[in-house]
Amino acid sequence: MSILVNKPLLVSATLPGKPSESSHGIFRRLDLFVDAIKMTSGSFNVLFYVPDHINTSPENTKQVEALLRERWETEIGVTLSHRSRILASRNFWNRHVHPALSFHNIPEYLETSGKDQIQAFESCLDSAPPYIFVHRLRCMPPLLLTRRKLPPVFFDMDDIEHIAFRRSIDMPPKWKSKWLLKLQIPALISGERQSMHVASKTFVCSSLDKAALGNFGQDDRIEVIPNAVRIPERTPLPQVHRLMILGQYKYEPNRIGAEFFIEQVWPHVISTIPDAVLVVAGAAPESIRHFENPPRGVEFTGFADDLDSLYNSIRVVVCPILSGGGTRVKLIEAAAFGKPIVSTTIGAEGLEIEDGKHALLRDDPQSMAKACVTILTDDALANSLAKASHKLAEENYQRSTVTQKISKIFSAIEHISPQKNIQ
Repeated sequence: MSILVNKPLLVSATLPGKPSESSHGIFRRLDLFVDAIKMTSGSFNVLFYVPDHINTSPENTKQVEALLRERWETEIGVTLSHRSRILASRNFWNRHVHPALSFHNIPEYLETSGKDQIQAFESCLDSAPPYIFVHRLRCMPPLLLTRRKLPPVFFDMDDIEHIAFRRSIDMPPKWKSKWLLKLQIPALISGERQSMHVASKTFVCSSLDKAALGNFGQDDRIEVIPNAVRIPERTPLPQVHRLMILGQYKYEPNRIGAEFFIEQVWPHVISTIPDAVLVVAGAAPESIRHFENPPRGVEFTGFADDLDSLYNSIRVVVCPILSGGGTRVKLIEAAAFGKPIVSTTIGAEGLEIEDGKHALLRDDPQSMAKACVTILTDDALANSLAKASHKLAEENYQRSTVTQKISKIFSAIEHISPQKNIQ
């Protein structure tokens, strides 16, 4: 383990592992910012807050360093710190009242609010980083709780967490006291507001997210950084009746969306087109309750090593997301590959996708099924959507362009005054 002096510090709770576990949206956005950091400083330090099962010994930390040097192709110094252990409790106070009193009492943020987590962060400050990049709200508590002076802080809020949390409460499964979780929303909003106060710049995925934070009164320090992907050459659409859902199914909105489509939409599609095939691609398909007994026409393919071949084999990409926040990398990627898209309104939220021009946006099962059938059978419409979506990706979501935008912001730190810590 070697900490680099006078190099930027990245703070994250998202430790990349093997490709099947670390290739979905959250990791790809992290990689986007890593590339921008590399453009400004070459090497950097990273502090990961990890769960208990991760070995934080010097020997294992060196192994993690080696793996990440290979992934990110640069020299890095790694620090691993365990998150605080949260003991499960059915006590009403601990489950509902205590988290409502403070952002730092909400379980996900309590994990990084302890003395050990603050100490690990302060040890990284000893290397005198010129700036800190914080990956997601989960890692902001140490910065809010330390009494040390902070250099300029760049904070990526890829999800507006209080919006995603509110939506998750309204989704199944339902239980008698679930509505009480809404008591935590004011504390969560307070944590977001405090974090933005500490940050010199807060990054969000879309202008829609920026507008959602508008009443925080910090518009001048909010920067829209869209998710972005490489843009391959568009290839002709295959004459096949194959649709695809792509995701990481341990992520609850992906699992719920896939189950919604399989149960409520797919029967209408396959009754109209008997030879239709639904490819459910991505890691952890066993999380979906239909995995052991797939309905007719449904194929679970698992993690895809070769995205080009996967996209070239299908005609339509479906995004049946019903909850969550941020913007969907999978839809940007589908557009980049020039695929017609059928999505829920929430699935396309925050993207520049227009219904009828770049995709068909439908929210009820019958309308979504009809949209899928139409694209599978109408070549003119399918090609029109594919061409428009590919152009949209080229103009708005080109990875190299977005990376350059971030690097310019990082490079301007000499003109950025550090924000005062609220402590």
